[in-house]
Amino acid sequence: MEKSSYWKNTVSIDNPNKARRIIAGLLDFVLQIIISCVLFAFIVQPVAETIPLYYQSKISCQTIMVDSGLYEKKDTEILKIYNCDYTNEELDGRLDSFYTKYDTPDAYISLKKEQINKAGSEDEKLFSIDSQTGNVMMIEDKKDSDSMTSWLRNSIDEALVDVLQVKQEWRDSYTNMIKGLLLLVVISYIFSSLIIYLFLPLILKGKTAGHKLMGLSVYSVKYDSISLRPWETIFRYVVFCFLNLIFGVFTLGIIPLASFLFAIYNHRQAYFHDLITKTRLVSTSEKEDEGLDSFAKKALHMEKDNYVV
Repeated sequence: MEKSSYWKNTVSIDNPNKARRIIAGLLDFVLQIIISCVLFAFIVQPVAETIPLYYQSKISCQTIMVDSGLYEKKDTEILKIYNCDYTNEELDGRLDSFYTKYDTPDAYISLKKEQINKAGSEDEKLFSIDSQTGNVMMIEDKKDSDSMTSWLRNSIDEALVDVLQVKQEWRDSYTNMIKGLLLLVVISYIFSSLIIYLFLPLILKGKTAGHKLMGLSVYSVKYDSISLRPWETIFRYVVFCFLNLIFGVFTLGIIPLASFLFAIYNHRQAYFHDLITKTRLVSTSEKEDEGLDSFAKKALHMEKDNYVV
């Protein structure tokens, strides 16, 4: 015999519209990204500064960057020198010093000669070669041109890639810093996942914020209820993470995709984690009060028949 409960008399359930299901999922995803960014910026990253491995890697990387001469430290920021109000001649001198330190002066001269050779016309040339000394110099009226500025900026970027990053010390520090940042991103994502898919559903009796906004609920097949018990919400979250995150990584997203397609095309619209936890997403709406409606009709009919002459 089917269980009876108060909510059945006041709420009707049905399979959710596919568009509402997708929109609810997107709303939760966007909210998770926003929370992840906030956590990363204001909580996780400041805490990470106290971790010796991450902090030392960051300081070591910044020191190498500043020592290269192509970066400068402004307050707490590390900026490329072309963002620090240097003239083009000063940038040219910094590049020359950089190649002298990390490679050879001839390497930078070769870049200038390459620019001359690749120029399609005399107007496009930024440098000239002194016929007597063989020195490569900036063309006087091109020193402060936009073309010269663009070329110097590109040369600075290429110098960091082609020369500085092949140094083992740089690569080790930079790699450790990137690993630290990736770890921070993962930590932020995990905490935001807990907020969106566990803490809020515990408050909203199984529903996420997206479900709430789109008028959806999570139906418990076992207890015949649209309000999940706390342990059901926790169990559903654990299974969801196991299938979609752990299995999702090892199967390159095949399991989550198969689960989504299964939910879209099977008649009960249940994901894989719904089948395991005996839950499913449903659309809810309030029922009309048929008893009151019937009484009103009878009252109106009685008034018409008995009291109106």
